[in-house]
Amino acid sequence: MSNHRDEEDDHEETEGTLVRAFVLTGGRTRSKGAKVVMESLIDQRTDHGKKIDRLQPVQRQIWDLTEARVSAAEISAHLNLPLGTVCVLVGDMAALGLLEVHETASTGDVELVRRLIDGVRSL
Repeated sequence: MSNHRDEEDDHEETEGTLVRAFVLTGGRTRSKGAKVVMESLIDQRTDHGKKIDRLQPVQRQIWDLTEARVSAAEISAHLNLPLGTVCVLVGDMAALGLLEVHETASTGDVELVRRLIDGVRSL
């Protein structure tokens, strides 16, 4: 016997989450900087100057998470934000010189992507 909660889509967003995401990105679906995808690896740049002092709270959370290299999917899971929102914010922060977005290999390996998704879900 399964309850209704078990049958819900794991990727379903509540209305409040979607509104917050819209506000955080200013309604944009693309960043001003680097292209960021789910498997993009991100870490802090050391030559940021004092720019981190002017970060919004969610940007500061992203900054703190990127002290060790993490993927965009991991940031999304840790902050409970939609992946698209994280990609926009990380790209913007990269454009400001705060974060380094490392290019990902294009393998086309479907099994690798499935394992990555399973790993993120387990967080």
